[in-house]
Amino acid sequence: YDTQTAAITTSDSPSLQLGMTVEVTGTVQAGLTTGTATSVVAAADLRGTIDTLSLAPDQLTVLGTTVSTDSQTVVDGAAAFANLQVGDRVQVYGLVDATGSVRATRIELLPGATTPVLSGQIQNLNTGATTFQIGTLTVQYGTATFAGGLTARHAMGLVDARFYARGRFFWDERAPTLEAQVLHP
Repeated sequence: YDTQTAAITTSDSPSLQLGMTVEVTGTVQAGLTTGTATSVVAAADLRGTIDTLSLAPDQLTVLGTTVSTDSQTVVDGAAAFANLQVGDRVQVYGLVDATGSVRATRIELLPGATTPVLSGQIQNLNTGATTFQIGTLTVQYGTATFAGGLTARHAMGLVDARFYARGRFFWDERAPTLEAQVLHP
């Protein structure tokens, strides 16, 4: 992607760093090998205290989420993964798999107290109790503020999307096509 004119947002760092995962929006050329970014957003997927740590294989847990590493994982703030310890505060960028585990692309050792961050698939949603689970952690969202506010609409299932008469998709009707809904939720 050409990022020269893109708006770059890093919510957890002053600049883009090796190993960060990003969301890129923009246009892609016909061959799907190049594109022009209009927006690049980097944000940590997980931030908190290391609960458990294993060196064979290199894994840790933060907020109940298993984090695995490989030879490509960048570790910043510690000489190596082996120098991390239970109780250290870390920030993790990575890719979430189907089980909810994160394959870390970057782990940053943080110097002080931080606000926890957890990304993942919502499970066991209870709108009456205003709770849901991500992995093993139960989240109480009753006092949370939602960007754009709450709505009575829900994300539309794809089963009858072909016959959707209004011609706009997603809960807030922001997607003009089914393809746009699938590619940019």
